[in-house]
Amino acid sequence: MLMRISSMHKLIVTKMRKLAGSRKGSSLVLATLLLVIVTLVAGVFFYTNVMGSMTSMTNNINTQMSLLMLEGSKINATCITAFLRNTGQYSVDIVNAYVNSQIAVLAQTVKLTASSLGVAYIGGTYTKGSSYTVKLASIFGTLITFELTY
Repeated sequence: MLMRISSMHKLIVTKMRKLAGSRKGSSLVLATLLLVIVTLVAGVFFYTNVMGSMTSMTNNINTQMSLLMLEGSKINATCITAFLRNTGQYSVDIVNAYVNSQIAVLAQTVKLTASSLGVAYIGGTYTKGSSYTVKLASIFGTLITFELTY
C-alpha cells in the first residue's frame, strides 16, 4: 500500500511539473491573475462612485434644510404655530416636532414646496411666563430650532 501511494505521488508530481512548464498552465495562472486585478479595479471604481454619490446627497439635504427659514411664531395655551418658508428648489416635509426636547404633537405633516410658505401647528399645554425650545424635524432628521416665550 505504501508503495502504491509513493508511486502515485511521483506520478502527480511529474504531471504537475509538466503542467507548470507548459504554456497551458501559465496561461491559466495569468488569466486568473488578470481576473483578480480587474475585479479589484472595478471594486475601487464602484466604491469611489457610490461614496461620491452619498456625499453629494448628504450635502444637498443639508443645503436644502439650511434654506428653510422661520418667518414667525405664535403661542397660546394649547398650540404653537410656526410659519416656515422654503427658499430652496426642492420640496421638504416636516414630520416631527419636539418642545423642550420632548416629542410633541404635530397636527399634520407640513409639506413645503419650493419657494412656498407653510404653517406647522404643534399641540400641547403651555403655561404663561415659560420659555419653550421648539425643534421641527424633516423626514431626513435635520432640525430647525427656535425659541419662544408665552
